[in-house]
Amino acid sequence: MKKFKKLNANNALNRSQLKAINGGYQIPRDTYVACNCGTGPFGFIKFVTADEAGARECLASC
Repeated sequence: MKKFKKLNANNALNRSQLKAINGGYQIPRDTYVACNCGTGPFGFIKFVTADEAGARECLASC
């Protein structure tokens, strides 16, 4: 399983990333982690909850 790196308050999310999360609502950054799928121009980053369900969601979306 990929290692999840927790986001902290210093990792500001840009507007397009926030739109992709929760329909555009601000999220508590300490409870979400970045899910990296693929590399290069074909990769994408998704944010999932920092728990088992989020890990499953991340793996399912790759």
